[in-house]
Amino acid sequence: MTQEPNHNTFTEELSAHITELKFPTLYERLTPDAMLMVESIEPLERRDYIEAILKRHKFFIDVPFGDAQFVVRSLNLNQDFINFVILFQ
Repeated sequence: MTQEPNHNTFTEELSAHITELKFPTLYERLTPDAMLMVESIEPLERRDYIEAILKRHKFFIDVPFGDAQFVVRSLNLNQDFINFVILFQ
């Protein structure tokens, strides 16, 4: 029996490898203050959406710009990248 050659690109293989590793999600890495800020977001649908974004990604550089901007805007922070980054430990 012959094995099919692997046609994944390096990026696809690296992404698969990172997915297998047990890095915490951004949600799990929120600072205690940032967690309190997220938990106080109203309405509940907005909070759920933000939590879904943070639970879906392990690295802040993977978050699409629009989603990162939505998070900082929802937390009433200045809309720049550094304010997004400092939310995490």
